[in-house]
Amino acid sequence: GTVFALEKSRKHNEMARKYWAAAGVENTIDLKIGPALETLEKMLDTGHEDTVDFAFIDADKGNYVEYYKRCLKLVRQGGIVTLDNTLFKGKVIDDDCSEKTVKYIQEANQFIRNDDKVDVLMLNIGDGYTMAIKK
Repeated sequence: GTVFALEKSRKHNEMARKYWAAAGVENTIDLKIGPALETLEKMLDTGHEDTVDFAFIDADKGNYVEYYKRCLKLVRQGGIVTLDNTLFKGKVIDDDCSEKTVKYIQEANQFIRNDDKVDVLMLNIGDGYTMAIKK
């Protein structure tokens, strides 16, 4: 299989490639540089819909819902979309918290919880992971 790695910047490109080579996996990783929303759209436009097994989202929290929507289209039935930092230091349970990042994550958590296209579980490991399994 192929791992699609989406990265906004070329800044860590060389370092990542060095470690991929050391692990012997450099030929299985397709690094796509650029804005993730655009890259995900291109993937959808070029026949990747319903072909991906697993998507991991750890990016700007303000776009979590949009990343999730696109990744859900990319994953096959039974595929998993996982979002990182969904407990955000426990602050997501505080409805009165005014931090923008917390509000974005609360919005994403609510959106995914209400999505009838997936079964959802949240893991309280680290800063929290939400896993959505496509029905």
